[in-house]
Amino acid sequence: MYIQMSKIISVSDEVYELLRRMKGEKSFSVVIKDLAGRSNKERVLSFAGMLSDEEAEDLKKSVEESRKRFNEGFRKSLKKVEDAYGMS
Repeated sequence: MYIQMSKIISVSDEVYELLRRMKGEKSFSVVIKDLAGRSNKERVLSFAGMLSDEEAEDLKKSVEESRKRFNEGFRKSLKKVEDAYGMS
C-alpha cells in the first residue's frame, strides 16, 4: 500500500503564477519535479514565451536600468578606493 504525503510550501505570487501557467492539466508536483530534473538551460528555456511582449520589454528595461545603476555605483566605489590608496 502506498500513501502519498503532502507538504506545504510557500512561493511568491509571481512564482505561483508562472507555475500555474506551466501546469495546464498537470499537478503542481509534476511541474516542480519536471523543473527540478532539468539542466539550467532547460529550466530557463521552459519559461520562454511565458511573458507577453510588453512584459518582456518592461523586464528588459528594468534589468538594463539595474545594471546601469550597479555599474555607476561600482565605479564610484572603485574611485573612492583608488583615491584612498593613491591609485588614480
